[in-house]
Amino acid sequence: MCKQRLAGSRARRILHPVLGLTLLLTVSSLSGVSHAALPIKWVDEHGVVHYGDRASEGGGGRSVAAGRESKSSNAAVQAGTAAQTAEAPAPVPVPADQRRRDRVLLDSYSSVLEIDRARERTTSSIQGELDAAQRTLGQLRTRRGELEKSKGAASGKPVPAAAAELGQVDDLITHELRFISLKTDQLQKAAARYDADRRRWQEINGEVASR
Repeated sequence: MCKQRLAGSRARRILHPVLGLTLLLTVSSLSGVSHAALPIKWVDEHGVVHYGDRASEGGGGRSVAAGRESKSSNAAVQAGTAAQTAEAPAPVPVPADQRRRDRVLLDSYSSVLEIDRARERTTSSIQGELDAAQRTLGQLRTRRGELEKSKGAASGKPVPAAAAELGQVDDLITHELRFISLKTDQLQKAAARYDADRRRWQEINGEVASR
């Protein structure tokens, strides 16, 4: 009985160091596998990036763990995106009167082509009135020159009819000049208004302005 106990005690003393050594080797091998499983990214002396188990010997390059570098890059990208979002200006609210004008504009025209056609019709009409006024002004000035000549041919004698007509012609010339000035201003304002409507329509609909 005593011999059996002594034999069991000796066996346990022998097994304890063996089990401890086996456990230590197992942990070391697992740790080596976990480190080896992580791919290595390294850059040689020429700046070329390589991937492998380890950096080439004597390459003079620098190596980093690809997994760790990827996490760092993702964190930097997320931080940059958050900073850009924080710095982005808030959209400027559109005033109520501008929203009403935009609604009228969209209800009036369905395309830029319709705005261009309306511009052409309006400006052509005004230009036609201007051309007619210019022709009338030219005729009045011609008639005034004729009256001046007839007045000189009378050797200074008063010609009541010619004098009266000359006064009328002067009044008509003044009227035509005012009319031409008014229509010229209307033409410029009409063209500017349609151009502004065109640009605003394109802004609302996300099109690129071409005028």
